[in-house]
Amino acid sequence: MVNCETGLFRFSPGWGLTYFSLINALIYMDRSILGVTSIQGIMHYLTSSDDMDLTAGEAGLLGSVFILGYMVASPIMAVSAQHLHPLYLMGTGLLVWAGTAMMAGLAVNYPMLIVARALTGVGEASFVCLVPPYIVDVAPSTKKTVHLTQLWLSVFYASSIVGGAVGFVYGEMVALALGNWRWPYIIESLLMLPFLSLCFVAYKDPIFCPKKLESTVEATEKTSLWQQLSILLSNRVFVLISLGYGSYAFTVGALTTWGPYYIHTFYHQSAFLAALLMGGITLLCGFSGTFIGAVFTDRRLRAAQHSQEQGEITAGDLLRKRTATATAIMCICMGLAASAGLIGALVPLFPFYLCTLTIAELCIFL
Repeated sequence: MVNCETGLFRFSPGWGLTYFSLINALIYMDRSILGVTSIQGIMHYLTSSDDMDLTAGEAGLLGSVFILGYMVASPIMAVSAQHLHPLYLMGTGLLVWAGTAMMAGLAVNYPMLIVARALTGVGEASFVCLVPPYIVDVAPSTKKTVHLTQLWLSVFYASSIVGGAVGFVYGEMVALALGNWRWPYIIESLLMLPFLSLCFVAYKDPIFCPKKLESTVEATEKTSLWQQLSILLSNRVFVLISLGYGSYAFTVGALTTWGPYYIHTFYHQSAFLAALLMGGITLLCGFSGTFIGAVFTDRRLRAAQHSQEQGEITAGDLLRKRTATATAIMCICMGLAASAGLIGALVPLFPFYLCTLTIAELCIFL
């Protein structure tokens, strides 16, 4: 392990969590910008002289190549974290992210724009994949109970909901105010610069490095990246969970990219109102759905948790009970979300559509 015990200052755990959450919000804000810029100059909503005049398919491909870059880079970053300090990898990835966001804003043609979005996904992977375990590692020892660790992670993941919701309104307002879809990308690139700089100058805890080294040295000596991936793919539970989360990401990604455009074109609402509605519904459902789902599941498991504490059942029994309960809740919620979405799409009434969209998003986040 290299590059340890350097840096100009040390983040306290609380400030570190705040710092990472702000970066995460900015990253997910970028994801939502595509939804409103698809309405803006990319698809000739604004009459700007440098509009690319893309087709719907070309605009949609921008989101797909972003995820492709993210998907390819994620396992590479995970393996690299076994040899380099995560803060250096995060800082490098965020530097790539900021540079390619600027590249997207300055793109002179479609190939340049699509390369920029793919590389933005690569830059994001180095941060989003490495931060959750890092947050757990640097959390205060007094807070390393299961529930409080989950609370720390839930705060971090909640920032993605905030960023995604803000991105709809931010992208629309900036593009309209400055008269071009490019400015949201340029400004977000500049906003990231002070954040990524802190990754390089922050203190690299030497205790963190040996812990990572000791836990991974044996695996890295015996297994390559491809062998590690093979081990994962042979785990049926992991594969099924990944496929399920892929379906979830497919749905949320489609809403993020095309939700504002659909409201704008099909229901003939203004671009600003479309962005405001998508952002507001996503923010409301994201927070309330996540909170309600967590509280409801926790209450359903209290009896089993008490039994495990009393020694009546084993920790494995509790884990199986938790899995069965969460799976049952998930199946019900996904069924309700799919039904609400289908009904909302078949009944062409705008207020009714907003109601079904809210129900569907709430059930998804549950």
